[in-house]
Amino acid sequence: MTNFKTRIATVATAAAIATGGLVAAVPAQAQAAPGGIATGNYWYEAFAYGVIPSGKAPARVANGRLTIYGGFGMKNVKRIHATPRGAYVDQDGFQRHVYKRTGNHRYHATIMWGAVPIGHSVLTPRR
Repeated sequence: MTNFKTRIATVATAAAIATGGLVAAVPAQAQAAPGGIATGNYWYEAFAYGVIPSGKAPARVANGRLTIYGGFGMKNVKRIHATPRGAYVDQDGFQRHVYKRTGNHRYHATIMWGAVPIGHSVLTPRR
């Protein structure tokens, strides 16, 4: 149980760090990137169950990669894996964000720790 709490605390800390950045425009006709998420600039938000939400962080999808920009110049780059209904991104070897398109280039993900849902994240186009 202590290991589980430590991992949840680590996720919450990482999500809290991923804040701040610049606002950029999304192309009017974003093309689908390899991996099922359209290329463009997004706001990334994560909500771990029972933990304070991460707040909005700027993110970019390009060349099959999701880059999340955090405070103090930090950035988190993860590979996007295509699925028939969207995409998934593995984070730190123990959690997976399973994204589905919800319309208007917005993507909603369930954050899984193995087979257990531990939260959700959202990619919303920056305008």
